Amino acid sequence: MPADAFPEPERTGKVRTAFVSSTEHGIVTHNDRLTQLFIAAAHERIWLANAYFLPSEPILQLLERKARQGVDVRILAAGDKTDTGPYLGPQRERMDRLIAAGAKAYEYEPSMMHSKTMLVDRSLVAVGSCNLDPLSLNKMDEGALVAYDPALAKQLERQWTQDLSHAKERGKPRGQVADTRR
Repeated sequence: MPADAFPEPERTGKVRTAFVSSTEHGIVTHNDRLTQLFIAAAHERIWLANAYFLPSEPILQLLERKARQGVDVRILAAGDKTDTGPYLGPQRERMDRLIAAGAKAYEYEPSMMHSKTMLVDRSLVAVGSCNLDPLSLNKMDEGALVAYDPALAKQLERQWTQDLSHAKERGKPRGQVADTRR
């Protein structure tokens, strides 16, 4: 159908949103570019929750740089209860690199975690199906809803804090409570 067959959507709210698909158009997919832009935009914090945390080297280096600059970088990823056990070793290696740069990394413990969220500073949010692994970054058709909204960011922050109460901070002895403060 031609584009003019669809009516122009009406604006019904005040929240700025966009849907970003991962469909490839060149060397870098939209998902990869979105993740890099979110990280690059962070001045205060970048909190990533991702079930399959195997970011590309450019994403990993951006996260390391932000952590060294004093940005509150936190990663929440799957723990031992996952459907992709072979990912745990490489995931933990990447997390340890980030910890060495000053980031905090957590593994969700009670059950399989399947979240894919990004929270930047106090108002930028992405929620969707975009994993941070080579398959999702380069091949799968994934998507994320991006919103610029302080209220939604606050709500996601509350959910993050709740999820961290069920997570183990990497580098901490088992049984020690995760520190949710910076």
